[in-house]
Amino acid sequence: MRLRTLLCVLAVAVGCSSCGNSQVEGTHITHSTPDGLTLSATYLRPSTGPVPTIILLHQPGPTNTRHDFDDIWDSLAARGYALLAPDLRSHGLSDSAGSWQDLALDPDGYSNDLLGWIDFIADREEAGDPVRRDAIGIIGLGTSGSVAAAANGRNQVACVVAVSATVEEVAAHAAGFEPYVEGDDDDSSSARGDDDDSAPADDDDATDDDDATDDDDSAGDDDEATLPDDLAMHTVRWMVGSTAEPAATDSDTLSAATGDPTDVISFDGSHHGVAILWLNDEAKFAMIDWCQDKF
Repeated sequence: MRLRTLLCVLAVAVGCSSCGNSQVEGTHITHSTPDGLTLSATYLRPSTGPVPTIILLHQPGPTNTRHDFDDIWDSLAARGYALLAPDLRSHGLSDSAGSWQDLALDPDGYSNDLLGWIDFIADREEAGDPVRRDAIGIIGLGTSGSVAAAANGRNQVACVVAVSATVEEVAAHAAGFEPYVEGDDDDSSSARGDDDDSAPADDDDATDDDDATDDDDSAGDDDEATLPDDLAMHTVRWMVGSTAEPAATDSDTLSAATGDPTDVISFDGSHHGVAILWLNDEAKFAMIDWCQDKF
């Protein structure tokens, strides 16, 4: 297993611009990428286990950071999960690496970043943390939900809550993941065999920002998009806004890909991504509960 440069210091999470001076329990870690970026995350290591790990991928955008999940952090921790909340590149305390808009559909960008964080969990398991490579779930907001779903479709993770994902984004980022086969070494789990690109960062993909109108825009072209036939997304829960016709069309396509209509939860209103998390208590409970029976 490759060991990456990992600097861990005990830290109290800093406040986020979008959710006030909130704090969560955890260790502030930095992870160096092969392309020279230093990326930041909060990691909550369980005291006993092994237990599943939930990776929390925030929505890309100028005010979004890992602290977007502070509101449900304690509830997830109380379920006994290990938690990893990264700042996407060009977000929060992570190094800047270009415009998040430009990386929205790039399968060589944030898909590789997510693989790096998955490898981080595998490295921590090898180092003795009570976590499991084969028990990783993701909650992804906005484009991050699309990246997470694509990873699930390639068997990289066990389950996903994908909030405001779009068909176009899932299809684009699916090209960034090779199917994961348990027992293969680190190299086989990296996209296209390019391990050096599978560095930590995250789903800084990013077609969505907090602007509610983006939900309509990002989904508007998806009725012509198709998902790769070889994606197997049986443990994805889709959460979508329900007022715009393009979004409804997108949710139908995503539901068909999952194979179970009950896996789609629609919320009245045009809010999407992180707005669903902040404004809807039902979404919070669904996020917290979804992976409970999936590991």
